[in-house]
Amino acid sequence: MLDTTVAEAKALDNFRGDFDGLSKFMNESWAENNQQALRYSPSFLRSCLEYPGADYSLCPTIYSGEKPIGFVAAFPRTVKFEQKLRLALITFLSVAPEFKKKGYGVILWSELVSRARAAGFDGMVNYCIAESDMDKIIEGCCHRLKLPTCCAHSVGYMSALLPSAETGSNLLPQQSDYAIDAFRRVASEVGERAALSRIWSESEAAWQCRGRMGALIATYSKASQHGALTGYVAPIANEKRTKCLFVEDVLWADLDDSPRQMLLQGLLSQARALGAEMATVPRCGYADLRTFSSAGFVRTRRVVRAYLTIWNGPAPRADLPSYYLDVF
Repeated sequence: MLDTTVAEAKALDNFRGDFDGLSKFMNESWAENNQQALRYSPSFLRSCLEYPGADYSLCPTIYSGEKPIGFVAAFPRTVKFEQKLRLALITFLSVAPEFKKKGYGVILWSELVSRARAAGFDGMVNYCIAESDMDKIIEGCCHRLKLPTCCAHSVGYMSALLPSAETGSNLLPQQSDYAIDAFRRVASEVGERAALSRIWSESEAAWQCRGRMGALIATYSKASQHGALTGYVAPIANEKRTKCLFVEDVLWADLDDSPRQMLLQGLLSQARALGAEMATVPRCGYADLRTFSSAGFVRTRRVVRAYLTIWNGPAPRADLPSYYLDVF
């Protein structure tokens, strides 16, 4: 139940671009989470909101005076799921510690759903850590709003510790236009195999491979074999601000084991050169991850559920065997 006395003193607005204040409050909010979170620096958040098509109108924010105390964002994604769909990927839902359990999270989320529908999206994706409070809320909220929703995929993870970079290592990311074109080419082939697959525009691919903070890409091309791996390096919210490589796209279905090993070692070497001490990769069913296992990656207990909602298009289906979309 919303505390209306408190609510009347607050303002629901578009995000105003105050990244320092947003960073401070988000880090305070997520510090109370028993799951490891990222360290949300102002530069990291700014980079996220520079994604092509991102708009402050899709970032409803609750302010107390000039201070943000509640925030959520949606980012546009185009996917193939029986047909071409434009989805809103909802993420970053945060409420300041002193205002939690007062209904602000539901208000923000409901407002964003309304805005996404008005903006012409065909549906949305929500991610929730399995068995968390939010995991229990999403389906209930969608049911009350009569929105067709189901858990499309349960995403597991593999992680590994990385050795220190060699002294003097200066291996740079392959962020050329050629690498980005190669990435788009192999990414488009996933659509022939995955039940749900992402469709990349040129500007989105450029942001993924080069524009986002800490972006990395490794590509392979020889004769008829092509592949690419992408990811980004960012600190996690622990005392040491440990840097982690978050592997995003694993696009190597046409490759044999040897070039897969070359690709993975290339990406890990770049990450180590940027100071990454650990790495993680999601298990989404669209890619063979045995090369990661051979490189020392092991399964973790972390599970994130992807809730797919479609209000304009085919009915969402539960437990898709392969799911190619970033877990944000």
